[in-house]
Amino acid sequence: MGALGRLAAVSLALLLAWTLASAAILAVSEEAEAVTVFFSKDAGTFALPGSVRLLEWDGRRGRFRGAEPGYISDLYRAGAILVIPARAMGCLSLARDPGAYSPAVGRE
Repeated sequence: MGALGRLAAVSLALLLAWTLASAAILAVSEEAEAVTVFFSKDAGTFALPGSVRLLEWDGRRGRFRGAEPGYISDLYRAGAILVIPARAMGCLSLARDPGAYSPAVGRE
């Protein structure tokens, strides 16, 4: 394997590690204005949990907003393969949507 092949393999490994770390942190914190969810089957074959609002759907991938605590685990129970944070302005967007569920709101 040449230098280009090693660079591609390392880049792919870092991307996979970043994605899985984001999913793990999200599962624990539920801190996201919206989430992108990947399913293994089409939406017609399962029921979406009531704890989420569907923002957009594209076959086996959708964007959702949490409506109550525990919505991430509800999505996994509904058949999600991967749930990652979705930001309209990219990974570095710091603006929050005031309508999104956040467990930190209300804590004193």
